[in-house]
Amino acid sequence: MFRYIKQLRTLGIGETPISVIPSNAFIHTPNLIRLEMSEAAVDAIENGAFQKTPLLQAIILNKNRLSVIRQDLFQGLNDLYSIDLQGNRIDTVEAFGFANLPGLRHLDISYNQLQTMPFNTFNNSFEPIPNDRRVIFACANPWLCDSRLEWFRQILRDNLDIDIDKPECVATCISSINGCPPEGTPLRSNDFCPIFDDSQLQVPLSSGALSFVGWIILAVILTILLISICLLALIRYGMSHRNKKMKENVGGDDQHRIVSSAASVYQASIFDQSHSVGNIGLNLPAAHTLENQPNYFM
Repeated sequence: MFRYIKQLRTLGIGETPISVIPSNAFIHTPNLIRLEMSEAAVDAIENGAFQKTPLLQAIILNKNRLSVIRQDLFQGLNDLYSIDLQGNRIDTVEAFGFANLPGLRHLDISYNQLQTMPFNTFNNSFEPIPNDRRVIFACANPWLCDSRLEWFRQILRDNLDIDIDKPECVATCISSINGCPPEGTPLRSNDFCPIFDDSQLQVPLSSGALSFVGWIILAVILTILLISICLLALIRYGMSHRNKKMKENVGGDDQHRIVSSAASVYQASIFDQSHSVGNIGLNLPAAHTLENQPNYFM
C-alpha cells in the first residue's frame, strides 16, 4: 500500500475497520515517525509490526480493542516518546511490557481494565530528566491496591512529577480483599495498610489442580462406596448366621419335646398295665390248712 512513499513521516488511518495490524504493514515506510490509528477496531498486532519503523516517536491507538500488551510489542523503538492506548480493553501487561524505551515520556493507559502490572513493566523507561515532566495517565482502571501493585504506587509517591490524573478522572483503588485501602483511595496516597504475602491471596485453581482435586473427590466417593458394600455384606452375614443358630436351637427344642413326650407316654402305658394286672379276679376256692382239711385215714 505504501510502497511508493518511503519518505512518509506521518500516517493517520483512524476510524478505519482494521482488526489486525500485520507484521509487514509498514515495511515500505521505514521513515515513519508518527502513526495514528484511532477508533480502528484493532484487536491484534502481529509480532514485528512496529519494528519495521524504528524511527517511530508517537503511536496513537486509542479507542481500539486491544486487551494485552506483549513484551515484544514496542521492543527496539528507542526514539518512541509517546504511546496513547486509552479507551481499549487492556487487562494484561506482560513483564517488560513498556521496558527498555529510553525516550518514553508520555503513556496513556486510562480507561482500560487494568488491575495490576508486573514490577518490571517500566525497567529502563521513564528515566528522570531535569526540567521535564513525565506522564502516565492511569485513571479509570480498576486498580487492585495490594502487595503486587505496591511497587508502582511507591514510584508515584517518590516521583511527584509524574502526572497520572486527567481533569475529572482520578486514578483510584477499587475495594481490596482485606478492605485496606478503602475503595476510592487515590493511587498515589499513603494508606498504611499491612502488606500481605501473596500466598494469602485467593488464586484461582489451574486446570491441573482442578483435575487433581476431582480425582481426590472421586477416590473419596469410591472409598465410601466400598466401605458401605463391605458393611452391608457383614450385616447380611451376621443376620444369616443368627437365623441359622435360631433354627438349630428351635430344632433341638422340638426334638427334646418329642423325646420327652414319648417317654411320658411310655411310662404312662407301663403304669396302666401294672395296675390292670393287680386287679384281675381268679375265683379260686378258699385255701384250707391241714387242721381244717377232713381226715380220711383210719
